Amino acid sequence: MHKINIDGQTIEVKPRQEVKPRRHGTTKPTRDDKKTVLEVAKSAGIFIPSLCYYPGLTPYGGCRLCIVQIEGMKGLPTACTTPTEDGMVIKTNTEELQNLRRQVFEFILSEHNKTCTTCAKNLRCELQTLAAYLGVDTLTLPYIEKRPAVYNNEPFFDRDYNLCILCGRCVRVCEEIRKNSAVDFTFRGIDTVPGTMFDLQFTGTGLSNRLQNSDCEFCGACVDICPTGALIEKDFRESAFLDKTVTTICPYCGVGCPIKLEIKDNKIIRTIPDLEGPVNYGQLCVKGRFGIKDFVHHPKRLTKPLTRLTSDGKQLTEFREVSWDEALNLIAEKFSKYKGDEFAVISSAKCTNEENYVIQKFARTIMGTNNIDHCARLCHAPSVAGLAQTLGSGAMTNSINEIADASCIFAIGTNTTSAHPVIGLKIKGAVRNGAKLIVANPRKIDLCRFADIFLQHRPGSDVALLMGIMRIIVDEGLFDREFIETRCENFEVFKESLNNFN
Repeated sequence: MHKINIDGQTIEVKPRQEVKPRRHGTTKPTRDDKKTVLEVAKSAGIFIPSLCYYPGLTPYGGCRLCIVQIEGMKGLPTACTTPTEDGMVIKTNTEELQNLRRQVFEFILSEHNKTCTTCAKNLRCELQTLAAYLGVDTLTLPYIEKRPAVYNNEPFFDRDYNLCILCGRCVRVCEEIRKNSAVDFTFRGIDTVPGTMFDLQFTGTGLSNRLQNSDCEFCGACVDICPTGALIEKDFRESAFLDKTVTTICPYCGVGCPIKLEIKDNKIIRTIPDLEGPVNYGQLCVKGRFGIKDFVHHPKRLTKPLTRLTSDGKQLTEFREVSWDEALNLIAEKFSKYKGDEFAVISSAKCTNEENYVIQKFARTIMGTNNIDHCARLCHAPSVAGLAQTLGSGAMTNSINEIADASCIFAIGTNTTSAHPVIGLKIKGAVRNGAKLIVANPRKIDLCRFADIFLQHRPGSDVALLMGIMRIIVDEGLFDREFIETRCENFEVFKESLNNFN
């Protein structure tokens, strides 16, 4: 722990306990375990303007707006890249600093199309916040239009390079946290923009510069992190006057990513990740980020009960709308004719744990049956039985976040980046941290790009592969004898079972 002084305020700085990007496996802390001047100032409620900085990303120092004065240090270092030292005396709000920031800010705005009133980011734009803070209301530099205009040929969001300020956030989040590197800075000088490899639009081939031609997964991380309206969801006009924001859990898979639903006029206008989500830490996959609003408000979605029965029980050829009371009474009447094993329930993985609990409780206590099924029986029954037999519980033995700290990962029977993208993100982060990744799959899945070893075994030969590996471990004495003797049961029976596999 050490002390620094910022604008006359003495602040105790504790050493960094956990580098935040570590949650996604990024191994680029800010030089060492020391917090930066910008981090300490923010935690103390001292505002230092910045545009390229974002929590969780490697400090960049590109926008030059967070410059500060530090006694005994030459020049004006950027607060986001400067680690604190004991006894530092820092000034953040002198007239000299503000004048220089205004000049830098004007250069940024000279390449930014200032149509704020029609911009989807109006009233939420970080440029507007800094313009008010710096007192910039008139510009002396002429506007320079970017060569590329608007790319609206992507499925989920548009790119408007006339609103891009080259903060580099989209490039860095894609490379550091998502581990895809689908975009990077292309061209040079005034023509610089974040784009795809070879930027096909300008090669004369007639092909367009599409993210679909790159490794982009359309996770939306770049949209979430963009400080301006350069990246914005399709068919969306952002409103600063929401009715409410509802925090809930993404229904698509079992990872359980917390999300926030922005509500206006009782409709979801946008889904964004929860930055404090203990599973995803502000990251989502394409389904959670862009797939919820469309199906919730789809015009073909049923909003009222339908039945083919008349009120007196006669059969109809077409469905008719009925009230909820009539529908529930009809269901209760039909259900009352069945008891015990005559009745069965099929639950859904898209329901919450609480909803699945209610449906099994209904089946057992009301209908008197244990005939309850779920899609997890098909894909997870063997793993549940195996885990319960060997470890005592048919569930994960470690938390999702611990994956990023693993030293070796063996992925078999899983297409993780497709089925559970946020967990796939943890695996890719572990690889970046130095973990060895072994993928066993009949298909060459996306995860193979990051694997040290890819075992492409034949479909249905998983057991033979696993037993063969265990046979070698036993034959070559690679197992931990002391652990087995003190912690395990029936090891001799297990060894004997390996004789069937050469």
